[in-house]
Amino acid sequence: MDNDLISAVPASNPDRDAMTDYALTAASALLPIVGGAISDTARGMISRKAEERQHQFDTLVALEVTRLAERVEDITPQAMVESDEFMAAYAKVSRVAAETESIEKRQRLAAALTHMGPWSGIDSTRRHDLLNLVARYHDSDIFLLRYFRNPVTWLSENATGWQPGRYELAGIGTILGDYVFAGQSDWRPSVDASISRFEADGVANVPMGTTMSESGTVDRRTTAFGNQLLDFIADPAAN
Repeated sequence: MDNDLISAVPASNPDRDAMTDYALTAASALLPIVGGAISDTARGMISRKAEERQHQFDTLVALEVTRLAERVEDITPQAMVESDEFMAAYAKVSRVAAETESIEKRQRLAAALTHMGPWSGIDSTRRHDLLNLVARYHDSDIFLLRYFRNPVTWLSENATGWQPGRYELAGIGTILGDYVFAGQSDWRPSVDASISRFEADGVANVPMGTTMSESGTVDRRTTAFGNQLLDFIADPAAN
């Protein structure tokens, strides 16, 4: 693999930054105003965490760009980083990546960025819409969307005790409560919120209040747009 782009990512030095945090803490401890000491220490820690996340994100972007260039003829890392659209998209999601605690979300953002340029086969307006969703959606949203793309496969691979034919009539929430969120008593509010987002964004239609046959409870619920969103953030190596 050509590591030129990856090696160009500025280095991060957590040990150095940790010492900075410690120095801030020690100096602030001498101040008579406790609130000021806490504020200064917090700023140092927040800054260090943001730098670590930014470095991790930049490394992920460099890796994704390099992999795409190796996979697709006539695309080079240099051409990608010289694209105004790509760099504008990078600037847009970079802060999101630095602020999120989720490494999975940073990975999704890095994967999505590889579509943000004239080399993409996705319409320009559509790819910007998709990037906005990637930036906005939480891990829990993406988990649910992946589930609703193929509930039967997820249940077969992950749900202990799942056997088709148990229910004559049921609702989608019954399957979610019994198998996807088994043992979790407070799952419904967050799931309802995610489903409301899905329907507003046009990525899935999930009739939670409808009683149906068991086969209906495990039908695919993602739309073509929702499937495109999941493809947008997919790891090509896993396909």
